[in-house]
Amino acid sequence: FRPSPGVSLDVNYFHHDVEDLIGYVVVHSGPDELNLNHANTDDTISIEGVEVETQVLTGRAWRLFLNYTYQDAVSEAGDGASETGRNAPRHKVSGGVRYQGPAVVDLRARHVDEVTYTEVPGTPVEAYTTVDLAVSYAISPDWGVKITALDLLDLRAELPVDGTSLVPAIQGEPAALASLEERPQAFGRPLYGSERWGVLADGHKYT
Repeated sequence: FRPSPGVSLDVNYFHHDVEDLIGYVVVHSGPDELNLNHANTDDTISIEGVEVETQVLTGRAWRLFLNYTYQDAVSEAGDGASETGRNAPRHKVSGGVRYQGPAVVDLRARHVDEVTYTEVPGTPVEAYTTVDLAVSYAISPDWGVKITALDLLDLRAELPVDGTSLVPAIQGEPAALASLEERPQAFGRPLYGSERWGVLADGHKYT
């Protein structure tokens, strides 16, 4: 919809049905080994929502935009249990202003509602806001300089989970191995009832 020159309003409805998702499964576990593999999990997810965006162009120099997305996601496990879909925040808002003159200045802000990610299904990440700034300048037709500053407000979303990468331990680094020996290790979807997921502690697997 174009109510006037330089002004646009777009409204989009979307609906996605994804069947037979692919994720990590435990193939084999023992006191001294753990084998993970990507496999079809028989889980499904349905995502439905609306996206609204408006843009305002002022001459050739200025561009302003504002975007809002609402989405409702529901996932269903292979055993029939359903829950709010992961990796899909219900509300997202983004906006920004771009100036194109001797230099290009791009300022953008984004707000994301509380969301639960697949990697840590039991602990949602709180809503967070970020502001980013980028400035670029063309020195010549072939060369340019760009400086980008991310998360100017430094408002980080805290995730109250004590996690660590397993890569150093897999590579055999002694310090990483020692730290992991002192705590239970969780892989995939820990403690959520499915037989193919579990927690390793003291050489035993718990599901």
